[in-house]
Amino acid sequence: MNRLRRLGTQTLKARGFIASLLALFIAWRGQAAYDARDLDGARLYLLACVVLIVGCLFTYKNRYFFRIGNYSPPSAEDIAPATPLPLRRIDPPAVSDVPIVRTTLRVRHVAPLVASDAPATSLRERRASPTRPLNPTMLASLPPPKRGGLLAIWRVRPLALRLGLGIAATLVSVVAVTLHEQDQLNVLAILLWVVSLVLFATACARQQTGLWPVSAPNPDEMTPGEDDGAIVRPAERPNRRLEYLLLGLILLVAIAVRAYGLSYKVIGMHTDEAEIGLIAKALLHGNFAVAPPLTNSNWFFFPSGTMWTMLPGMALFGDDTPAGIHFSSSLFSVLNIFAAFLLVRLLWGSRTALIAAALVSCAPTILHFSLYPAGTEQMALFWILAFYFFFKGLRSKRYLDFVWAGYSAAASLFFYPSSRSILILFVILIGYLFVTRLRFLPNYWRQIGVFGLSLWLLAAPTAVYTFYHQEVLFERLSQISIFSQFGAALSFSNWGLSYPAADQPITPQTVLANWQPWLNLLGEQAKHTYLALNYYDDRTYFYQTSKPFLPTLPAMLATLGIAYCLWRWRDPRYFLLTIWFWAGLFLSTVLTINPPELLRMAGVVQTFYIFIAIALNKILYEAERTGWFRASEVRRWPEQQMTALRSTISTSRVRVRAARSAFHLIAPATLTQRPDYVNITAALLIALLMTQGVQQYYDSFRDTKQQWADLTIDGYYLRNAQQNYHVYYVGGPNGTINFAMIRFLAPHLQGEDIARPIDMLPFPHLLNKDALFLLLPNHIPEGGAIRGIYPDAIEQDIPFIDGQLFRQAYIVRAGEANTKHGVRAGYFAGGNIYQLDKLVTSRQERFAGLDASNPPPAGLSYPAVGVWEGSVYAEQNNTYTLKIEGGAGLLAFDQQTVLQVRAGQEGAAVQVQLTRGWHPFSMRVALTSASQQVRLGMVANNTDEQLIPFEHFYPVSLRGFNEGGPVGAGVQPPPPASIPNIAKIDPLLVISNGLDASYPNAVGVDANGNIFVGTGSPPHVYKYDKSGKLVKDW
Repeated sequence: MNRLRRLGTQTLKARGFIASLLALFIAWRGQAAYDARDLDGARLYLLACVVLIVGCLFTYKNRYFFRIGNYSPPSAEDIAPATPLPLRRIDPPAVSDVPIVRTTLRVRHVAPLVASDAPATSLRERRASPTRPLNPTMLASLPPPKRGGLLAIWRVRPLALRLGLGIAATLVSVVAVTLHEQDQLNVLAILLWVVSLVLFATACARQQTGLWPVSAPNPDEMTPGEDDGAIVRPAERPNRRLEYLLLGLILLVAIAVRAYGLSYKVIGMHTDEAEIGLIAKALLHGNFAVAPPLTNSNWFFFPSGTMWTMLPGMALFGDDTPAGIHFSSSLFSVLNIFAAFLLVRLLWGSRTALIAAALVSCAPTILHFSLYPAGTEQMALFWILAFYFFFKGLRSKRYLDFVWAGYSAAASLFFYPSSRSILILFVILIGYLFVTRLRFLPNYWRQIGVFGLSLWLLAAPTAVYTFYHQEVLFERLSQISIFSQFGAALSFSNWGLSYPAADQPITPQTVLANWQPWLNLLGEQAKHTYLALNYYDDRTYFYQTSKPFLPTLPAMLATLGIAYCLWRWRDPRYFLLTIWFWAGLFLSTVLTINPPELLRMAGVVQTFYIFIAIALNKILYEAERTGWFRASEVRRWPEQQMTALRSTISTSRVRVRAARSAFHLIAPATLTQRPDYVNITAALLIALLMTQGVQQYYDSFRDTKQQWADLTIDGYYLRNAQQNYHVYYVGGPNGTINFAMIRFLAPHLQGEDIARPIDMLPFPHLLNKDALFLLLPNHIPEGGAIRGIYPDAIEQDIPFIDGQLFRQAYIVRAGEANTKHGVRAGYFAGGNIYQLDKLVTSRQERFAGLDASNPPPAGLSYPAVGVWEGSVYAEQNNTYTLKIEGGAGLLAFDQQTVLQVRAGQEGAAVQVQLTRGWHPFSMRVALTSASQQVRLGMVANNTDEQLIPFEHFYPVSLRGFNEGGPVGAGVQPPPPASIPNIAKIDPLLVISNGLDASYPNAVGVDANGNIFVGTGSPPHVYKYDKSGKLVKDW
């Protein structure tokens, strides 16, 4: 019976750990079902969450973080008598000479004043000395404070001074915002804005009354015990040096991993980030009008803070390098790790914070954001800092903490557009605190007021600007929100749902009247958003790995962590994480088109890994409570090794004091706080997850052929060619030389788009440098046309990062191209232009005709017939006047006879409609003497008559025609097939009359040159002007 009782006691004590193992097994089966594309895995996941919660009942303690009342140091009777400090006898002055000041000084701060004459202890012993509040006797022994200087004002009239500085900050802010609204580049307005922030922070500094030490026990909490942390015994203290050492290693790993991808060695540059880089480049060169610092840029009203933070990296690495625009996001990504560590350490303790920091440092999704300089990492950093200072302020009731929280929340608004969600999250959080604790508002109304005012002061310029320019707020929402006409049609179509009231504008009334279809839509949107952690993949261009956002084990732990935080909703820490995840994703992803898109989840992705850290720490905590994993030999071994190492260094001949001090500062007395199997296993598991995250990310993108890498390789290739070649980009309709990443990587590139090489070859001008044709995959077969015209062209194959061919380039030397121009001339016996006789001679001439510079061949017998054939170039779509001067003749254009000149006529003319490009022609003229002058005239309407340049002639008939005719004795081909006339309209290649609204992805152009692009099903049509700006969408 005693054995059964002991077994039952041990089992009951270990119920949390046993339930955790069982929950992990069930979650693993659920994830296996997900991997098999079976949504029934959700039931297994739900069962796993229930098992974990039931097993962990009554094994946690809530912490509420806020204080009731003001802080008063404990009296001498309340101080524990353990380990008293030796005090030096000091004769206390008269009580009347000691000012009565409420203070929060602790023994550590006045140690030099109360230290004895005993020998100095070691650094470790000094760090281990207890920190206790001062008792009244010790306070009376201190010297009186100095009353002189500026700080005396704070002691005499602190409240009046704070109120005065606060009012002054508000007034200065009003002036700054007024000036800024008139001119967004007004330097005085920006300086006044900074002054207002400094004044308000100064007004809230040096607060003494009511200040709580952050580490002091909170009597207003349910229990003063530490929640879900490791079991700390009286003889064991947290090893801060080891904690900082591990954090430093994590940051070093994060820096190394991000430095590897700094120059896009793995993935490519997207158009959006290249556009941002071009704006930052303009700022670097002094063009501040493109992105005023406190408002928005001229590119889709994108917040300007992103571009301004990119300037140091561009100045360091160059303004046309990927590393230059990439440095800022990588730097802020590393800072995010440190900020996440601070937040999690404040809320859940050191071990959870280290786990979270390690996971965030090497998480695939975080790594991807660090390689995307669009302000997402800057926004995430300020979100984390806002929550950190807010909860720190709840612990201390210090005004300055709430000032930093407000400043951080407002600073995020200057970066990625979805940062506006932070305002809604704080409204929910403060409302939760007010509802769950009735005494919260009476005790914190001043602090919440300080938080709101500080947020407004920093965000005032952009807020007022947005109020007067509401297109800043609604322009992007009209394109991505499911409550816009386009977004609703696309979203209902994506999930195969019927679109209710499609012919009516979307208003709250129409949504409520058709609530069931809209509810089904929100359900599908939410399912695809929240299951992106372990089931669905990104549907958009941003994260093209075709995998869920989390691998198997992290997905299991994250799901359990989410469920555990939901169960602990009464604890403000868990409620913060819950609304950060659920409400953050709902606002940014569920309510927008094409979920799940990882880019829209910016600012929320960090919670994935905090959930994992919480779940893993809870399992470790339950394992420690069992006592099964503590072994004396494991505990003693690191202590023995460290002691031996210390002894070796202390007794060695090396007596460098600095080296020994550095070792004693870094090396802990024991290797870990509790050297047991649990922490060792956890460390190995975290290292495995970090390695898996890095490998999964870089391998996934190395093996994924996606558009970022394609166009970036183009940019790099053209970057190296921009000084030596004039580039002809053959990419339509999928690519253009005006893509932002090409303009960014090759800023000095000279070139243009062409639809097909055959449409513009041979060159209608003389080349001053070699020509390079870059052919995208769908145009590679057209390379034969280049080789057919220029046989000596150099062919280059451009491989993708996986070694497969994906581009082809042809280099045409200028010397070869410039000698190819002219016409083929043949001279026949007899004078009948309709029935040619024997060919006497043939040659290549510079132009079609005869004059003093180009006389007929010597020895030619007259009468004769001169025949000139080849192609002639029309510079534009226009009506041309064609004429023959010098004798009777025939003129054929594009396989049709367009002009006849009879004998006795000096010349004749005809008007024809020609499109821009090369046109095959044949001209026959009856020759009667050697002095006869012949000329082919070709004049566009509304232009002066001039000679046709010889570079506008080519001796071969083009557009698919073989060499032929009487001169070449070839065979004339059949008439050309009807090919769409492709014309270049900057910045896109479009097909004339190609728009058909019934087909997606149709492209067209109207008579005014506006470009129409149809996308989606049902089709949605966008209209752009020639500058690329969206004119209208419907």
